[in-house]
Amino acid sequence: MSSITGQCNCGGITVTVPKDKPNALCRQPKMYQTEGISGGEVYRYFCGTCGSGIYTGLESGIFAFVKAGLFDISDIPKPSVELFCRNLASWEQTYPEAQRNDTQ
Repeated sequence: MSSITGQCNCGGITVTVPKDKPNALCRQPKMYQTEGISGGEVYRYFCGTCGSGIYTGLESGIFAFVKAGLFDISDIPKPSVELFCRNLASWEQTYPEAQRNDTQ
């Protein structure tokens, strides 16, 4: 299985994720907690030094949304699913091969 590695702006946090299932994290980011649209808890992890967003986790623990800005753009695989498609502006394009969900 191949993976990609990225880092925050200051290089203090390095993230390595498998290309087919992004779910691994290296080092320890800071975290704050908010309430999501569904009422469940959302955990937002960031670098305590430079403030770069690292990933967002849900109370359910099913998903972790790793921030694409951590990686070189040429390394990021095509998306397999698009979320919140109900919010797309009329000028936005979708990926024809990706599953489309109106919500999360």
